[in-house]
Formats: sequence, C-alpha cells, structure tokens
Amino acid sequence: MSVRNKGFTLIELMVVLAIIGILSAIAYPNYRAYVARSHAAQLQEALMTVTATMERQLAGSGVFPATAPTVSYADRFTYTYTPDNNRRNYALSGTEAGFNIWAAVNSRGTRCVCLTCPTEPTFGAAATSCPAGTKAF
Repeated sequence: MSVRNKGFTLIELMVVLAIIGILSAIAYPNYRAYVARSHAAQLQEALMTVTATMERQLAGSGVFPATAPTVSYADRFTYTYTPDNNRRNYALSGTEAGFNIWAAVNSRGTRCVCLTCPTEPTFGAAATSCPAGTKAF
C-alpha cells in the first residue's frame, strides 16, 4: 500500500512567493501614484475653495483679506498666502511633504500643480504662467 503525503512541495511554495513578489512590485508603485494624484486633487480643491472665498471678499470690500481663510485638509497640507501691499493681488500655494506635491493659484487666474517637486517653485501674485516643471490645472 502506498502512503500519500498531503501538502505543498517547497518548489510550489517558492513559485507562489515569486508570483506574489512580482505582483507586489508592480502594484505598490501604482498605488503610491494613485494616492499622490488623490492628494493633489484634494490640494487643488482646497486652494480653489479658498480662492472663491477670497474673491467673494474682494467683491464685498474691494480688497483681498490680510490672511487666508481656513481651509479643509489643513492638517495634511502647508499653505502660504502672500497678498501684495495694497491687497489687490495675491499668491496662494500649498504643499504636501509626504509626496512632494505643490499647487498654487493667484489673483490673475494662474493655477499650477507639480506632483513630484523636490523643491517649492517660485510663484508670485504677478505670475501669468506656471513655473518650469509644473503644469496648469
């Protein structure tokens, strides 16, 4: 009578582990890129919400606020608001350090975003185009 062993051989287990490793190597970078795009969209949405609030104040008082209004996702992003001397123009930028995301808007309607910026680009209230390495949104 022959005895039959139950279970998997070492070769079968190694093949399964290799397949899992290959799938993980492909899936994880794609997941990180998806999360980065999601964070960039949230940053853009927050900047546009603040811009709309500031435009309403401009319509009511004739000048932009001295400080930027509170924004959603404030715990995740760092914001920089720079009005000019007479508060007729401004630049508002936001960054997310975990993914090196940068986005900015100004009173001239220029809107820029960068998903993998190693350093924060220079962007001001007078900018009419996006800095090098960024794209309009």
